[in-house]
Amino acid sequence: MLGRVSVSRALAFRGVSTTAVKKDYIYYPGYMMSIEQHKNFLEHPNRNHDNYESFLLPFPQAPKFADKDPELNALREKAKGDWGALSLEETNQLYDGHFRYRYYRYQQPTDRWKFYLGMAFLNIGLASIMIRVFGIMEGHAHPEYYSDPHFMTEYIKRGLQINAGHLRGLSTHWTFPNRFLASPFFTE
Repeated sequence: MLGRVSVSRALAFRGVSTTAVKKDYIYYPGYMMSIEQHKNFLEHPNRNHDNYESFLLPFPQAPKFADKDPELNALREKAKGDWGALSLEETNQLYDGHFRYRYYRYQQPTDRWKFYLGMAFLNIGLASIMIRVFGIMEGHAHPEYYSDPHFMTEYIKRGLQINAGHLRGLSTHWTFPNRFLASPFFTE
């Protein structure tokens, strides 16, 4: 017997996104207008040229549409009176006549930051590889005596003899309960 045939969410989303991508070069779902929607908005005869709405300025000073639409003008006059007389559809139509997007669309995050961060890390990585390769090409290398055990013991002995990096300051006079900090610099 055959089981139930169902379409997975990923496959359904892929179908939706591919139908949207057929018309546009890049499709940003739910965040920005597609290229075709933006073109239709710019060519709209009632578009207000003073309108500017962006992610940083979500409340435009000028409405999206001007006063050439009689239905929208009637709604605006009706809204000047009692807001309770407006139905939900009229309120949404009035909102869409003033704002370009719904407010929740400004809160939807994108993954654009990953591209810019990836480009920065790519450049840092390529610069590091180039510095390493150019250093090898120039013949730069660590001196051979850095890996010699006799040199390292003498180097450490010299550092101890000249008291390099010794403890000084007020904290050297504190009495710590830790035995590992016992030294002649600590007073008891």
